Amino acid sequence: MTLVLTILTGMLYPALVTGIAQAIFHKQANGSLIEMNGKVIGSELIGQKFSKPEYFQGRPSAAGDGYDAANSGATNFGPTNQKLADRIKADVEKFRKENPEFSGPIPADLLTSSGSVFQAYGTYVLPVGSGLTVDVGKWASALRAENNYSKDQMNYYLFNYLPFYQLFRSSYNLTPWMNVNYWLVNGTQQSEDFNNNRSQAVLLAFKPARTVSWNVNYYTGYEKPRHHARFESRAPGSSDAARASPIPLHTPRHRLQIFDRYVTWNANPKLTLTAEGDYVVQHQTAGAHVSAAATYARYEFTPKFALAGSGEYFNDIGGLFSGTTQALKETTLTADCLFTEGFLMRTEWRRDFSNQPFFLTDSLDVLKREQNTATLGPIWGFGRKQGAW
Repeated sequence: MTLVLTILTGMLYPALVTGIAQAIFHKQANGSLIEMNGKVIGSELIGQKFSKPEYFQGRPSAAGDGYDAANSGATNFGPTNQKLADRIKADVEKFRKENPEFSGPIPADLLTSSGSVFQAYGTYVLPVGSGLTVDVGKWASALRAENNYSKDQMNYYLFNYLPFYQLFRSSYNLTPWMNVNYWLVNGTQQSEDFNNNRSQAVLLAFKPARTVSWNVNYYTGYEKPRHHARFESRAPGSSDAARASPIPLHTPRHRLQIFDRYVTWNANPKLTLTAEGDYVVQHQTAGAHVSAAATYARYEFTPKFALAGSGEYFNDIGGLFSGTTQALKETTLTADCLFTEGFLMRTEWRRDFSNQPFFLTDSLDVLKREQNTATLGPIWGFGRKQGAW
């Protein structure tokens, strides 16, 4: 049986797909290459570097020496990195010189590059007790009941705590109904270390019953960057500057603390209920903290169709997350239609509202207290990795 499957899936199927692609989509299957005088000079799918101002200018590239398809990647520089500041400054000066008649703000896409590996880590299970799982490398996770990927969530997005990037995490089953996780990470939204500090988290997962799970999480660390960087766009002909000023670290007011807990109950094979409560504090501003609560429900009418709803209250005192003191609320209704394994069509209606004018309108400097959003979008998930990462 193993030999038959190897021949079918490892030889015949790849040969068939390759043959069809070469016969019907020969150019696309070979990379949509562009040739000049018999020499390949690029691809229709990959940006090129043009130095003359009359040509279309693409986004900056960090791949190799620039736009190198064989060395695709990103620098992962954080906003306080001096190399990033110097590169953006030079690009701004170059743009102003080549476009002296342009006086408005420069589009961000002309100054920032894109592309990065979201997660890349190695896993090793140490032969300790029931097995101590250790991940080392670059990874991202999120507190709260939600996950990294929309395919694993009841809704597209709520007021989530941001990903915690890389270094080290471990997981150990103390008992069949209790799991302990420990994280050592750069910090929230920190693909690069901002201040030579590390944040830590302890996460407890309980399984008191087959249909009930309860999670209690505590996260803490000094999250502020060592320097605040500020980019200023000046008049044509003058240079742009990235200014940075040092700030003190290791003071209590710069320590971020997140207390998170949620419980999920699978009432029956079709109905899932979740309740959550959170508290976040960082005493950079006296009294600044966030209190949040949320409820979720999802019912699977058939294996192909489900409805989900959620409601959330997010009290942001001192503007810790939203920049202004306010009580944010949201209600969401989501319909999922699974066309085939891995391909989901999601329709969602969401209403956000606040006790303060906060949401944008068509008029400048005019804000409103509510915002309605309707979304229709496909979600395609592939690969052997299933469930939350």
